Parts: sequence; C-alpha cells; structure tokens
Amino acid sequence: MRVALYLRFSTEGGMAQNVRPDLLDLIKVRGWELAEEYSDVGFSGVKIRRPGLDALMMGARKSRYDVILVWRLSDLACDVRQATRILDQLRTLGIRFV
Repeated sequence: MRVALYLRFSTEGGMAQNVRPDLLDLIKVRGWELAEEYSDVGFSGVKIRRPGLDALMMGARKSRYDVILVWRLSDLACDVRQATRILDQLRTLGIRFV
C-alpha cells in the first residue's frame, strides 16, 4: 500500500515532529510504502486552505496513494464539517484514512 503522511503543527519543533518517527515506524511495521509526505507548519487546523493539505488532496485525486496517515484527526481538520468533507472525498476516491 502506498501511504501519504500528513503532519500539521503550529510551530517549528512542534509535537508533529516528535511523532513523525513513530508514524514512519508504523508504516514500516505494516509493510506499507511511504509514497508522499506533506506538512503544514504554522497553520491552524481551522484554515480550510493549507499548502500541504491542498497538495495532499491533489495527490489523492490523482490516485498517488492508497492510505492517508495522520497522528490525529485534528491535524487534518479542527472543524467537524471540514473533517467530514475531507473524509467523504477520500472515501469516494477509495483512499483509506488512518
């Protein structure tokens, strides 16, 4: 399985950087292949438009990966409506969300 890793953190050196090695280990343990890695530094999860998230979703629409992996749902979206919209898009594209 091809995996896209997405991390969002509000400051350099934030928690997302600390969990990155754990997520890479999870990818390895599951036998997945890291296809792409995206991040947004200094962006609030409330913002709908973020460069990393936009690139992640563009890659999803181009079928570049089978799974999107994040540390926590709030890294992807802090608003239930936004999270639902993103997860619905991924489901429609046949991409798993972990």
